[in-house]
Amino acid sequence: MNATNKKAGSTAAIIRKVCLFGVLLLVVGAFAFDRFVMVPEGMASVEKVMELDPRGDEDHKTAVRNAAGREPVFKEVFGRYEVEVYEFSRLLPVLPGPKVHVIYQNYKIVDINRGDLTEEDIAGLVN
Repeated sequence: MNATNKKAGSTAAIIRKVCLFGVLLLVVGAFAFDRFVMVPEGMASVEKVMELDPRGDEDHKTAVRNAAGREPVFKEVFGRYEVEVYEFSRLLPVLPGPKVHVIYQNYKIVDINRGDLTEEDIAGLVN
């Protein structure tokens, strides 16, 4: 009877260790996917947007959306200017993804900025 309890106890310990190891692998895999897949994809999209040529007669909003591969997460109008923010999300929600702020006037690019801008920064750029 004592040997049966030892065997049952060791089996439960092995099951716990396997479950904890599986959770550890999931967490490490999530961090690795975030760092080595999501971040480079976001940075590549940011670079595509930053390399856009603001000259020409085409609709710049469409060109920016095509380069970003997504719709803006935020839009705001400041007088004659319109600001769109493109954020490239990450798998881990506590870490911010790359951002691009695009300022338009009449559908033409006026300025492109990467990173975070406050409303005061944007107001300074458009005034």
